[in-house]
Amino acid sequence: MITDVLPGGNAAEKNLKPGDVIVEIDLEEVRSPDDVAKLVEKAKDEDYRVVTLLVFRQGKSDFEWVAVRLDNS
Repeated sequence: MITDVLPGGNAAEKNLKPGDVIVEIDLEEVRSPDDVAKLVEKAKDEDYRVVTLLVFRQGKSDFEWVAVRLDNS
């Protein structure tokens, strides 16, 4: 579950909000916060510029695909 979004950051640009749940990253299932960190790090290691998230939106009853730019620093 997303707990914090930096104002002006990539996630904020895509309207991600606290309470949203990341279900998949680039078609790989997310089961824990550790999975999110590992999959984002894997994408950075492979020099990806964007990852695609499957997100269950807080307060809605559906899922949404969201492409988010990576900060490769």
